[in-house]
Amino acid sequence: MSDNGSEENSTSSREIDVESIAVKLYVELIDGRDPMLNYIEYFPEFDLSKIQQPNGINIFKLTSKLKELGIQLEGRTISYYSFNCEMYINCGLDPVHYSYVMSLNEIKQTNQLRIKCIQTGISLIHLVMSEEMNEKVNKMKEQEGNEQQQQQQNQGQENQKQCRRTKERRIGYIIEKVQKWREYYNGITIDGGSKRFTLEEAAQKVNISKKSLDDYLLQIRYGRKFGFNFNEHKNEKVGVLRAFVKKNNSTKKKKVKQE
Repeated sequence: MSDNGSEENSTSSREIDVESIAVKLYVELIDGRDPMLNYIEYFPEFDLSKIQQPNGINIFKLTSKLKELGIQLEGRTISYYSFNCEMYINCGLDPVHYSYVMSLNEIKQTNQLRIKCIQTGISLIHLVMSEEMNEKVNKMKEQEGNEQQQQQQNQGQENQKQCRRTKERRIGYIIEKVQKWREYYNGITIDGGSKRFTLEEAAQKVNISKKSLDDYLLQIRYGRKFGFNFNEHKNEKVGVLRAFVKKNNSTKKKKVKQE
């Protein structure tokens, strides 16, 4: 009898502890069209009692609560930061699916929750390209691009053929990784302050070599220049983008020679 009573008291105690969780909540609202509209809503003690479930914090309930507080999330892509994975987990457009849950243990370890809400009035590829180099650097890149691309294509072609199936990534995946890479490089907000990483450090954060990311960024830039439909081909392998860029580069060279 006493064992059952102590078990009930223990369970009740655990429930009280869970219900009383209050964390630092950072809600980063990003407008890809106008960076001046970007801002962060900070809640020093955000009560999680009404949005949690046994296995963690329900992201759908969290975003619903934020909208009740007057934060405009409609039409935005929602993601939450996983400290275990060291990256943002994309939950899709608001309203997000009810199945997205962030581990309660992870929240307890850091005592904070980070949500990113990106205005999707423009496509993902434009978000990647919003961090443009200045005009002078772009011209230099364009002049060097053809030579660099040719060198990359010639280097290790035999090895690429053997490893293509295991190494070739999807276009949507590389866009997300390049975007995250540049975010780390430009600076991310941590505990109210901005922290920047070198390109090498940022590459380590996304678990892809800087050399590969440089190549992906170059392919994305050329693809955008030649009018590649990124949204339509986001699930295709990156080889589709390479072939498109190569074909259009060849066409451009022929036109220049004819002129």
